[in-house]
Amino acid sequence: MFFDAVVFDKIKEVLGGRVRIVLSGSAPISSEVLSFLKICFGCDILQGYGMTETSGGTVMTALGDPSSGSIGGPL
Repeated sequence: MFFDAVVFDKIKEVLGGRVRIVLSGSAPISSEVLSFLKICFGCDILQGYGMTETSGGTVMTALGDPSSGSIGGPL
């Protein structure tokens, strides 16, 4: 709670203060960086993968998934 008020709330305000979900595509985020971003932004960070040649989005992290190191299941 202390760090939320002193550090992380300021980071959230730089982004507008209303960020609820962050979606990342193209390259996977390392689990260490993903865990850090979840702590900093205090919201779900979803990773997605898909090829425009096939069908667009193919797999994506489930909303509310606290784990790191997996891109998620099939859409």
